[in-house]
Amino acid sequence: MDILARPFVADEEEPIEYFPHESLGIPLDRMESCFSRFVDEVIERLDRTEPNLEKLWREVLHERQDHDLSFQRQIEATLGYDPEELPEQELRDLVNYPALKGEA
Repeated sequence: MDILARPFVADEEEPIEYFPHESLGIPLDRMESCFSRFVDEVIERLDRTEPNLEKLWREVLHERQDHDLSFQRQIEATLGYDPEELPEQELRDLVNYPALKGEA
């Protein structure tokens, strides 16, 4: 995954944050594990006051383990759709499109 950091200019109401202007490549599995730890810590800090967040996170973890469902979610996200909003026929056509599966 490529991460592009751009300088952040805060207004008077926001804290100032500085980012270097650079692009870095990070292995996707490392990015996912860091993100997972972050979400786990956020859920823990909320002390279960937001049960929906934990439920949604469990769904994400389940979807990550199901290769076909994970692939579908990637297609939906790439096209800007929320889960299950892409028309079913269009999703079926894309899921079965050889180039998207890495097949020539």
